[in-house]
Amino acid sequence: MIPFGVTRPAERKTLTTLVTVGGDREYPGHVPPEPIARHLVAQLIEVGEPVRVLTPVTDGWPSEATIVVGDIARPDDTPAAFTGIERVFLTGAVPDTAWQAVRSATDGGVRRIVLLSSHGPEIEIEFPPDSWYWLALEVVVERSGAQWTHLRPSPTMAQSMGPGFPDDTSDLAATIRSNGMIREAEPDAVCPLTHEADLAAVVRKALLSDDHVDQVLTVNGEPLSLRDQIGLVGAALGRTIPVEALTGEQIAERYRSHGVSDEEIEAWLPDDDSEEEDAVDAVAIREGVESLTRILGRRPRSYADWLTDNLSTLGLRPS
Repeated sequence: MIPFGVTRPAERKTLTTLVTVGGDREYPGHVPPEPIARHLVAQLIEVGEPVRVLTPVTDGWPSEATIVVGDIARPDDTPAAFTGIERVFLTGAVPDTAWQAVRSATDGGVRRIVLLSSHGPEIEIEFPPDSWYWLALEVVVERSGAQWTHLRPSPTMAQSMGPGFPDDTSDLAATIRSNGMIREAEPDAVCPLTHEADLAAVVRKALLSDDHVDQVLTVNGEPLSLRDQIGLVGAALGRTIPVEALTGEQIAERYRSHGVSDEEIEAWLPDDDSEEEDAVDAVAIREGVESLTRILGRRPRSYADWLTDNLSTLGLRPS
């Protein structure tokens, strides 16, 4: 194990992009940064950009990257991470120490910050500032004096088969591995899923070009219902995976079995959306897909593409 603040390999004199990968975060709207960061580091190295990674996870990074062991939520633990950097992809920061982290970055020479944000700021703006999370991070970055870009993505394909998606009580891959039935609320509701390599490509463009300075980038990948998503998984595995919609009472009972209070259950149960709300959602999804397509200069990667590369890592094997 590499001690906190120790780096490898020897530091280059020419400066670098810092990629931060925070520890586990459970705040609503959190997009796991590590899959995006790993693609980004590989893409930056491919175009000859020196990269430093601040991360608690040391395994599996390219040998060309400089690794600093730590967590962006505790920036004082790793001052070496912030010396001599030009750009930073900021993920995993928390409001309590975000200003400290950003100040360390700007003192270290950073002139551009790309923040992995969420759709939360659009909701948080209606509440007092002391309750902000994502909006607090965005405000800190905007007031840093550096050029900034906020990335507000849809859920990633990487998280779509992990525990906690589409619901905190869900584990789709585990259910499929046990040949079980997928039983979820609203399996026909559409949710856009973005390939993490596409998000990394957006970040790379925002870091290395001036095209997205001082912009909020809201991007969506392929729109899919859960039923369609599981259908694609089944096609890749060569078998049919049954999907069943839960009733409101079944949803409530499932939450209760996981220790959720009745008050929280009431807040979490799906509402009957009006046709007008559905239309607004459809427009927002389409605009996000168009934004991602425009930035990439091509169509986003499909869920079928993602499955081709990731089935084995999920412990899933074709029949």
